[in-house]
Amino acid sequence: MSRPSSRQHVLRAIQTQVLPRLQQGEWDIVLAEPPFQLPSQVTTTLHQGKPLLQMNARHHNAISSMLHLWPDVQVHSSSVPMMGFVLEGAMDWRIGITAAAARQLGGQWKHSDYAVLALPKSTFFLAPPGVPYGTGLLKHWERSVSGVSRDTLWMRFYPLGMQCHLGHGDASGYKAGPPSIFPEARCYFAIQSLLEELRLNGEYARESMQGLLLFIMARITHALQKLHAPEWRPVGPEITVKSSAAHAVDAACAYIEAHFFQKITLAEIAEHALVSPTHLSYLFHREKQMTLTDYITRYRMEYATSLLQHTRMSLGQIARTVGYGNQSYFCQIFARHFQCSPGEYRKNIIKQQNK
Repeated sequence: MSRPSSRQHVLRAIQTQVLPRLQQGEWDIVLAEPPFQLPSQVTTTLHQGKPLLQMNARHHNAISSMLHLWPDVQVHSSSVPMMGFVLEGAMDWRIGITAAAARQLGGQWKHSDYAVLALPKSTFFLAPPGVPYGTGLLKHWERSVSGVSRDTLWMRFYPLGMQCHLGHGDASGYKAGPPSIFPEARCYFAIQSLLEELRLNGEYARESMQGLLLFIMARITHALQKLHAPEWRPVGPEITVKSSAAHAVDAACAYIEAHFFQKITLAEIAEHALVSPTHLSYLFHREKQMTLTDYITRYRMEYATSLLQHTRMSLGQIARTVGYGNQSYFCQIFARHFQCSPGEYRKNIIKQQNK
């Protein structure tokens, strides 16, 4: 079996194989989220067994982003998105079926512990956080074949950066190349948008996804060209040093601004900033001179004032839009922040516009 390649080979694979196929439209993408919406050339088979129970999963401490490992079916789940691309050959990708998914889907999924997706060349495969997918211990095919080999590009997206490597599999097994790790926070939010496009599958979804994929590949290419000695790691204590404090705070702010309309917790924000909740609170107060709760409230209130000024939405609609399920509580927070009620604020804006 040939040895997986270095960073320069990763860069060359993106430049000569991934980007040209993307630009020419010679690509497909698969989301590892049952029920699968698969391109015509991708097939799936179900393994009948017992759906995976989270409570029986073994916690995997080797990498902080790994959530669980199910050794019996050789799948694991991650707290960050993972995306790959089949450069050459074919790949069988194993996707675990959790008990929650089996209950929701019913039918043929009810007694399935994993599905196998047969992925041809030039296919992107994307695993959202929490979805179990095949571990590196698999050869990545489960059919009875001979003389098969395949090459893949693997990418993991962290709030503060990325990790990329090449993989090669043949009859003797599978080997992963050395990872390239670099700071590139913008790709994390691009992959979140890509997930949303895949789930919505709207009229112009393919065009949107192509643009997002090109952006991600361009940013990875740029980072690999500039990469000499990585200054960032997705795990470990490096995030606590002063030089990384601003990155953690920026990641927290970006997460808040992307999810302010939902109920968000300190633990969720800290997970995406890759620091402990206690340490994030300390860093945030030191960098911003305010608490995380104050920042969330301020952002929601600023958004609410824009809606009051530029829309005719009711107060209840505005409250729900900015993340408050209770209109009365929203009005209390607003009055505390602006010393007037949302209704009074809107009336004053209208008076100023009519002058």
